[in-house]
Amino acid sequence: MEWAFDKVSQQNINAKDAIRTANRYTCPVCGIECTLRRGKVKKPYFAHINGAAPEACENYHPGNGTNGNNSHLGFRFHTSPKLYIRKYNSSNWYLEILINDYPVEKGEISIPFGRFGQVNISIPKIKVGGIRIPVKTMESYTLQTSDEVPPPYKQMICSSIDGLDQKKYNVFYCSDAGGMRLHKKQSLIWGQQYFIVWHMNLGMLGWLPNNMLPQEKLNTNDQWLCKMICLPDAQDATIEKWVNNKLNYQIKHPPLTLNTLFPIPDRILDDGSSQISETKYIFISIDRNTTSEDFYELVVVSEALPQYTKKINLCGKMPIILALNPLPLGRTHLWIDGYPDISISLYHTQSIFYDHNVPGVVFTFQDSETNEYISSPAFSSYTTFQLQKVILGNTSLIQVSLPKKVSVLIGIQRDNKKLFKEYSIPEGSHKAFEQQLKDEIIQLLGKGKLVIDFGNYGKVEVDNELNTEEKISLTDSNRKKLKWLIAQISLENNLYPIVGIKEFPILKLTKHWFNEDDYILIKKLIGNRFVPSVLLPYIRSVIQEISTQLKIFCWEGKNGI
Repeated sequence: MEWAFDKVSQQNINAKDAIRTANRYTCPVCGIECTLRRGKVKKPYFAHINGAAPEACENYHPGNGTNGNNSHLGFRFHTSPKLYIRKYNSSNWYLEILINDYPVEKGEISIPFGRFGQVNISIPKIKVGGIRIPVKTMESYTLQTSDEVPPPYKQMICSSIDGLDQKKYNVFYCSDAGGMRLHKKQSLIWGQQYFIVWHMNLGMLGWLPNNMLPQEKLNTNDQWLCKMICLPDAQDATIEKWVNNKLNYQIKHPPLTLNTLFPIPDRILDDGSSQISETKYIFISIDRNTTSEDFYELVVVSEALPQYTKKINLCGKMPIILALNPLPLGRTHLWIDGYPDISISLYHTQSIFYDHNVPGVVFTFQDSETNEYISSPAFSSYTTFQLQKVILGNTSLIQVSLPKKVSVLIGIQRDNKKLFKEYSIPEGSHKAFEQQLKDEIIQLLGKGKLVIDFGNYGKVEVDNELNTEEKISLTDSNRKKLKWLIAQISLENNLYPIVGIKEFPILKLTKHWFNEDDYILIKKLIGNRFVPSVLLPYIRSVIQEISTQLKIFCWEGKNGI
C-alpha cells in the first residue's frame, strides 16, 4: 500500500516520505500494524506485518507465498475471526463466529455476546480447524483476549468483525455446514446457493426472478429476516440486473474449478478445510469454466513445512488431474495464483491408536468431531465428563484398559432402585473381558446413575439419566435424504464395509432423542453392514447434519441435562 497512518504525527504518510522504524505505522483501513518496505528496484511501500491483514480489509492483498523467505507463511494462514450463518430445524437460523486454531501456548479469548451468554475459550485447547461459537445478531463484534496472547495474534483476534448491516442486504454463502459472510469486494458465483439476511425495517425483499430457484424463506430471528436463493448455472441478464441493483453485488463465472477427487475427506472442519487420513496419493482435479486461454499456476503451500512450497504450471489441456505425492502431514493450502477464492485446504492427519500398558484402569475415547483419541484414568473426573459426552453422541468409548488382576462392580440406580453386578476377569481371557466390559458400559449409559467401582484402581460415577419425555424430529430435508440413501443401498452392487465410516457411532443412541418414526429410518441406515462406496460422501453429509441438530437440541436445554 502507498499510504499508512503515522502514530507519531497522527496523520497519513506516503511511503516515499516515511522512515524505517518499528511500531510506528498502521493500516488506515483495518488498523493492523504495517512495516515500510524499501529496496533498490521497487518503489517504497507499506505492508501488513507478516501478512496479518483481515481479508475484509481493502488493503488485503494475498501474495502467492513463493518468493523469498517463507518462514512467515504459517502466520499468514491464521486469519481473523469470521462471521458465519447456520441453518437448523429446517427453517431456523443463527449466526456463528469462527475462531481459528492459533499457535499460541497460553491465553484466553472472551466472547461476551454468545448466543447463550458469555463464552471463554482457552486458545491452546482450540482443535484443528478452529471452533464456531453461536452469537447474537449484532451489527459488529469485538472479541477480547488475555494479556498472555502475543501482540500480532492479539491484534488479529481483537480486530472488529462486521456483523449485520441494518441498511442493506447481507449475503452469506450457503452450505450444509453453514456459510461464511461475503464482503463487498467478493462476487456471487453462478450456480451457487446463498443466504440473504436483512432487517425488517427494510421491508420485504420484493420481486424475485422466476428462474432463481429454490427460494426458501426462513423464520424471523430477532427482527432479522432470512431467505435462501439459488442462482442458475447459466448466465441470466434478468437475475444479473436484480443482484446488481438489489444486493449490490456482481455475479461471475470463476475461470477454473479446483476439487479433491481422492481420498474422500473423513470430515469437513469448522474452517472449511477437509480432513483426510494419511495416504500415499492425493488426487485433485482442475477444470476450465470459460473459454479463456490464459495460463494459470497452482500454488501449494504447507503450514507445517514452509519450505514445501510449489508452483505448478497449468498450461496443459483441461481438465487436469494431479497426483500430489506425498503431501506433508498437517494443513496444506492450494489455490490458483491470482484467484484466492479458487482454493482448497487439506488437513493431512495420521491414523493413530494408543495402546496402554499401565498398572491401572484407563479409558480411551475418540472425539466424534476431531477423531482425536483421549485417554483418562478411572479416578479422574475427566473420565466422567467424557462418558457424559458419549451419552450425547459427541464421543465414542473405544477401549477400557485393565490390569491383570482387578474386580469390577457395576451398579445402576433408577427410580429409587439399585441393581449391582460384579465381574472378575476369567483366566486367560483378559482382552475379551475388556471388550465385554466396554460393551456393558455403553449399554448402561443414559439409563440411570451409573457406578463403576474398580476397587483400589478408582471409581467412576455418571449421573446423567436421559430425559426421554420430549423428542425431536428430523428435518424434512434429512428425512428425504435418509429415504433416498436407504433406497439406493438396495440398488447398488459395489459395496463398502459400513464399519469404515467413523461417524456412525454418533447415531447409535438416537433412540433416546428422536421420535419413533425417525429412529426407524436411522436404524434402517445403520443396520446395513455394507453400503455402496459412491454413497459414502452423501452418508457422511447427512450424519453431519443430524449431529448438528442434536447439538442444537442440547444447547437449548430441551433434554434437561
